[in-house]
Amino acid sequence: MKKVFFDKLDSRKNKLLAIPMIVFLLIYVFTAFTNPDSSLHKISAILGFGLSVVFFGKQFFYRNYLGWNKKGMTIKLNSLFSKTISFSEIGSYAIEKNRLEIVRLDGSKIDFKLNNLRSDHIDQLQQVLESNTLAKDGGTPSLP
Repeated sequence: MKKVFFDKLDSRKNKLLAIPMIVFLLIYVFTAFTNPDSSLHKISAILGFGLSVVFFGKQFFYRNYLGWNKKGMTIKLNSLFSKTISFSEIGSYAIEKNRLEIVRLDGSKIDFKLNNLRSDHIDQLQQVLESNTLAKDGGTPSLP
């Protein structure tokens, strides 16, 4: 069974990765104007851009990826390409027969195949959707 990499984008772990990335990139920009031939400039470039690749490249490193925050999610399941969906756009969703179907408020549908994914990861995916797609009046998402 295949695993899904779950990445809560506003987690403490991601913030701890982003802070040194930003610091090294600021050092890189500052030394570019003051002394571009210094070793500090080169080291800050390697560390800053290297951490950027790790921070922003997670969805490309994993075959099955779900990254989310309170606004929306980026999801890639059994595909090469990911989809970005805002939670406020989701009208309903259903997980059945190894398939996730998300219906947007405008009526358009997005399908994801859940073949060969671990059942506990499918449950965690459903939990993320349940906790973030509740209606504004406290209702629950409707399943078609």
